[in-house]
Amino acid sequence: MQHALPRFRALLAMTVAFSMLASVSGAGQQPVTQNGTLAGDATDEANQPYSNYQVRALDIALAQITETATLAADGTFSLTGLTVPRNYMLELFDGNRVVCTEGPFVLSPQTTERLGIDIDCGVPPVAWWLLGAAGAAGTAVVAVQSNAQ
Repeated sequence: MQHALPRFRALLAMTVAFSMLASVSGAGQQPVTQNGTLAGDATDEANQPYSNYQVRALDIALAQITETATLAADGTFSLTGLTVPRNYMLELFDGNRVVCTEGPFVLSPQTTERLGIDIDCGVPPVAWWLLGAAGAAGTAVVAVQSNAQ
């Protein structure tokens, strides 16, 4: 449980960053459709499928769960009817808590489906490694406004 807070902070930082990107990229306003798909499987450290778990799609821009699917006996899932264009994080949920997350996954008019996603809770997402390395190095992003005319 002591590892949950750093993971939550990392997820929150990624959510804020991708929300800002989504709002900037939304300037061209592409038409919204409801036909995106995210599908794959979820396995534990021993490569065994999780049982009695759900996978939830978190719409990063809206910061809300938009679709939920119960894992099949073999650990596979398919989330259909997702809004396109959008960026999603996937959460593996055991009914009480989020076990792990994967993503972000970008759905666009050119890429309306992402198949073969592997939710692997035994391996931290690359973004967490990058955020951890940046934090360890004391790196920060600073915005500077110039008053020059």
